[in-house]
Amino acid sequence: MFLRFHFFIIIISVSSVVSGQVSLSKKITAWYIENRLKVADTNQNGGLSLDEMKAYQSEFAYYFDAKNFKNSDQNQDGEIDKKELNEKFEIETAMRERVEHQQIRSLNIEYGMLSLVNMQYLKKNPDLVVILMQNNSWMEENAFYVQELLKSKSFVKKYPEIITSFNKNLRWLAFNPIKAQKAYRLRTAGTEFSELQIWRDAQTEFVNQNPTVRESVYNTDVSK
Repeated sequence: MFLRFHFFIIIISVSSVVSGQVSLSKKITAWYIENRLKVADTNQNGGLSLDEMKAYQSEFAYYFDAKNFKNSDQNQDGEIDKKELNEKFEIETAMRERVEHQQIRSLNIEYGMLSLVNMQYLKKNPDLVVILMQNNSWMEENAFYVQELLKSKSFVKKYPEIITSFNKNLRWLAFNPIKAQKAYRLRTAGTEFSELQIWRDAQTEFVNQNPTVRESVYNTDVSK
């Protein structure tokens, strides 16, 4: 009876943790959808045209297919608003993951197995780093390399396109809020994107309002 009671408590505890993570994930997702819209919406009219989306191609690649854009634009006003972004989020995410995994397979052929690369190899292949900084799937598994590459002042100064690529991966920044904030504090992370200062301020406020972020999987340190 005692063992069963303990087992029951463990199940409740695990369920509570999972429930808490799901709830936090939903909050981050909502924050992400709202704030990437704000960042890309240069004319601040509450909707995104194709021209506005082109500034963040990895983020909005789903909508570059004319059929997808038309089906998403329910009111046919030529733009995708917050409600429409919400409704297509899961499909959009699935497509991005599929494309990114295909890209990694191609890069494995072109550059060798990415799972075997090290800092020295990455620094010798800045063109590869630019691509990887836009590939959310790779960055999720290699947060250590992301941080170390950004710390290298001479490297990113020589190849500023790496910083541009990093700053435009809004999905990684949103779902890794603590790691993102650590990166923001690096002098190499770039301040040339004025619109991203609004993003950074909003993310800091989000973390302060949701202290559980610091104790969650979104604050897991990754090291090699």
